[in-house]
Amino acid sequence: MNCIIQKFAKRYCEDNPNVFKNENNACLLTYDVIRLNANLHNSKNWKKMTKFEFLNKLSFQTMEENIPREQLEEIYDSILLEEIKLKGDDSKIPNDSFLDKLRSWWISKKWCFNVV
Repeated sequence: MNCIIQKFAKRYCEDNPNVFKNENNACLLTYDVIRLNANLHNSKNWKKMTKFEFLNKLSFQTMEENIPREQLEEIYDSILLEEIKLKGDDSKIPNDSFLDKLRSWWISKKWCFNVV
């Protein structure tokens, strides 16, 4: 999974050069988003992460990006309302790769973080 996140972050930073200070920080926020998605939408997980817990568990590097709290809260709310998942069902090969789906999700949210 780490390799997938790194490839996604590299490509995202190439396509959006002024969003993150570096690829590592993009990796960390992507990991936090994937972790949140799994936590909120795994039916076997009975203890769902609250918005407060999500904000407090963010990686230190993510916080270095100076991402406004409102945008981080919007990320939480968006994932709570709509799970990030692949097209198709479990019996078929998905139409989109995981990276394409995650990239489309980021772009569709039109989040623009101001890097200081």
